[in-house]
Amino acid sequence: MLNQASKAALSQFYETMRVEFGSDVKITIVTPGFIESEMTQGKFLSHEGKMVVDRVARDTLVNLSPVRKVEETAKAIVKQVLRGERYVTEPAWMKMTYVWQVLWPEAVEWVNRLMCMTTVGGESRHDTFGKRILDMVGGRSILYPTSIRSPEMQPIKSN
Repeated sequence: MLNQASKAALSQFYETMRVEFGSDVKITIVTPGFIESEMTQGKFLSHEGKMVVDRVARDTLVNLSPVRKVEETAKAIVKQVLRGERYVTEPAWMKMTYVWQVLWPEAVEWVNRLMCMTTVGGESRHDTFGKRILDMVGGRSILYPTSIRSPEMQPIKSN
């Protein structure tokens, strides 16, 4: 939740900068989905302040969202920035969430709660509907690149 709040704050900060600077400075706001990273591999800071690998927490956070390769995402972002786009969303299909957010915000909130919030009386803080579906259908093999499915923590490689 803190991650989303900080992204929203940064987005509004850059929107304000656009107003302040006018057309003198070009600003592109990039909103990427999940990409290969230590977080999508399951690396988190524990309550004790130690870095731990927790794939269950990763699956709870990411759940049914596809995770894209770094290189593929970076190429798509750079291409759009060079075209002068003011807003870049990768993967592009995620732009539809903004449309839904404007047209029917209650539905977006409901789906987010359904998929990402733990269920009342659930077995643990990781007991979300999205993770249950991921586990039932074996979605990791489709939605997650092999680099983050490995049981061993590996650095993300780029070509």
